[in-house]
Amino acid sequence: MKIVAFNGSPRKTAACATLIESLCAGARAKGHTTRVFHLIDQDVKPCIACYSCMGHKAEICSQNDDFIGMAKEIMAADVVVMASPVYMGQVTGLFKTFFDRWLTFAEADFSIRHVVGKRFVTIVTSGAPAQQFKEVTEYLKHWVGDFFKLKHAGSLVAGDLHEPGDIHERHELLREAEALGRSL
Repeated sequence: MKIVAFNGSPRKTAACATLIESLCAGARAKGHTTRVFHLIDQDVKPCIACYSCMGHKAEICSQNDDFIGMAKEIMAADVVVMASPVYMGQVTGLFKTFFDRWLTFAEADFSIRHVVGKRFVTIVTSGAPAQQFKEVTEYLKHWVGDFFKLKHAGSLVAGDLHEPGDIHERHELLREAEALGRSL
């Protein structure tokens, strides 16, 4: 099984990255392959609503940037992991720009192609208590699951993380992430 993960945090060693790595370690222990994209390292331009993807004028997108390769990875994957810290009550701008480009997986009538039936995992982290940002996980579950028709395979939610290294003290959450990876 192939798992591809997208880290929407600008910090490549903080909570989202650590939870992704724990999940991937569990998945690799079961023989699965994993690939992680740190969106901070990717050149992803904003969607310009040209609809070339919907009209099949472009294979994936009219913009030639790193999203093209990531979209191909999504199409080849069995499981997609989507991770973001909460910034100003929502996913990061990095993550939102990446996610807006998922328009390529929709047809002109908004039926969905290439991703239907794949499984997905959400990871959401914040300095605030987890119950204060549960709507971010619900947002992802709605759009990825209900709209894009992927099957929800699990969610990890980590609150009260005030410093980048705080996640390392959350042993139960790291074990939960690894167990989720093993279950995929």
